[in-house]
Amino acid sequence: MSPIGVLCLTIQSAHIVRWNRLLGSAPDPFVSIHINDAAEIARTKHLYHDFEPTWMETKYIVIYSLTGILDLRLYDHHEYRRHTLLGETQFQLSQLEEDMAHGGHNLPLRKGSKQRGDLLVNLAYYPVSKGAGTIPEYAPGIVTLHISEARRLAPRGSTADDLSTVAQVSFGYDDAVVHATCRASGTNPVWETTCAFYCPSRAECVIVVRIIDDEDGVVGELSLRLDDLMEGNEWWPLSGCTSGDLRMSASWDVVSAT
Repeated sequence: MSPIGVLCLTIQSAHIVRWNRLLGSAPDPFVSIHINDAAEIARTKHLYHDFEPTWMETKYIVIYSLTGILDLRLYDHHEYRRHTLLGETQFQLSQLEEDMAHGGHNLPLRKGSKQRGDLLVNLAYYPVSKGAGTIPEYAPGIVTLHISEARRLAPRGSTADDLSTVAQVSFGYDDAVVHATCRASGTNPVWETTCAFYCPSRAECVIVVRIIDDEDGVVGELSLRLDDLMEGNEWWPLSGCTSGDLRMSASWDVVSAT
């Protein structure tokens, strides 16, 4: 399934119904973001001891269909045990078909039949531009990245048979991992995985892929400008190793972010 657009979601703040101090201190709240009750897409940072938290965090979520449901869950963060659900709220993505911007949307947070507070959000939908003609160099868009396989990996401490690797993707060396493949064995691992991300500027986008083994650590890595990746080559030499190549490709869809 191909991306159809990007949801720009800003989690502004929340009001949480206070409880008696005998039940514990104020929560350490954070918001977890899901679509169609699937795995977590993103989350805000957690704040400390706050019934009126303010985050002002913006997340860009690649959308594949407007028939789904955006599910926002407010949790109390715990360091050493499961986080406590304080309340959740939902937004029908189909509403974005008629109105692509919903500013200052106050959504009720419920747990069971009781309202536990409110969550203030901004939502804006940026659809993929079809037939856009010449794409501006610094246009925002969606990167669809396909990581196929690697070949001739050189283990450092493990034997070739013991090598078990994942490929981790980030935008720049200091950025967080945005995607990780499943684990594959041997010196010629095959992953065949596809992932998509919002990118604010095609010309400035640098994709970093690290091939990581449990015992050997990083056995090879690749840093590549998106424009270079889209030139059509399939195999790219890995650095930081004696041998190894990665087969990877990318496509680009410009979005209307106005």
